[in-house]
Amino acid sequence: AWRKPLSWIFGEKHNDQYYRVPEDPVEKKVFIPFRRCRHPVQLLFGTFLLLVGFLAFNPASTFSITDGNDLVMAHASATTLLAAAGAGVGGMAYSMARTRSSVVRVPELTNAVIGGLVASCACCTVIPLPIAPLVGLIAS
Repeated sequence: AWRKPLSWIFGEKHNDQYYRVPEDPVEKKVFIPFRRCRHPVQLLFGTFLLLVGFLAFNPASTFSITDGNDLVMAHASATTLLAAAGAGVGGMAYSMARTRSSVVRVPELTNAVIGGLVASCACCTVIPLPIAPLVGLIAS
């Protein structure tokens, strides 16, 4: 019911003018179609590297080590890890519910973990530790 008025307000056009297949020979040469996950180990390793990056970014963005507030940085690190763990649990549950079996799909799991890491960025110093997995679970 709200799609038509909001589309009119924001000037959205629901045609395939911008979402089309390549037509010119140059476009066909450059176009890369979306591929499924062929190497889940590489996907998991990339997610691990992002986790390490977030563990460097979130505590360092508090600027608390210069003031002697080491516990604030430790809290930010623990919150980031707990949010990623909660998102991982949520991604596993979603993947198992979607496949209706005990199979966990790696792209869904890694996407949920990255979502939990992103959700923990703004609130990593202010939320209590028991709430951090809930933030990751909701973000997944």
